[in-house]
Amino acid sequence: MSKQIVNLTELMVTQGIDLVLSTYPRDPYQITFQAPELRDKLILYVLRRTPSCHIVVNLDQLPTLRSKILGLILSQQQQIKSLIHEGIHQLLSMDVIQLIYYPPAPDSLNTPLSSM
Repeated sequence: MSKQIVNLTELMVTQGIDLVLSTYPRDPYQITFQAPELRDKLILYVLRRTPSCHIVVNLDQLPTLRSKILGLILSQQQQIKSLIHEGIHQLLSMDVIQLIYYPPAPDSLNTPLSSM
């Protein structure tokens, strides 16, 4: 049987992001983190601040592995959840939120700086 190394922490973080984001308003949080680039940055933000837990599994065990993750690293759940919240607020700064809710007028985008 073929075996593979699986980063349980990464799996838990990706699942945790979906759970945590579901507690935030759709606009702008959920919409913003649907973008793959920003979602990847959030995953990296959390992974860089969390000790990793890896296991070796048979490839035929991979489909059932996701359902067992929560029980395998209970001690990290709260830390990961806190880091996800922290990462969301770091990556989606108030400036970005302000831009989403109060975008500049289209006319002001073409106005030279000297005339402002």
